[in-house]
Amino acid sequence: NYSYTNLAMLMSSIPSYDPEKQKKKEISNMEIKNINEIRGLL
Repeated sequence: NYSYTNLAMLMSSIPSYDPEKQKKKEISNMEIKNINEIRGLL
């Protein structure tokens, strides 16, 4: 019986064949990276 976190990690570790979801994931990863870089500059 998986907890929600384990399930989410399992799902995210499986390569996504949905290009739309993959694009959204990449965009959100870029946004997180940009936010971290901005914080680093401040």
